[in-house]
Amino acid sequence: MKHILIIKNMDCDHCVEKISEALTDAGIEFDINLEQKTVGILGRGDAVASATRIITGLGYQIA
Repeated sequence: MKHILIIKNMDCDHCVEKISEALTDAGIEFDINLEQKTVGILGRGDAVASATRIITGLGYQIA
């Protein structure tokens, strides 16, 4: 199952790198689309909850 998070303030490649590194380090499967400002989380609810905490902890806002 894939859950889509919309990241309001993900504006550049540096943002993508920062989020990618953090989610990879946490062992979360994901894909990122900078143009649409989305992060697709693959997995169950616990993966989504962890990804949400990680992304907001980095200072990004999830819509």
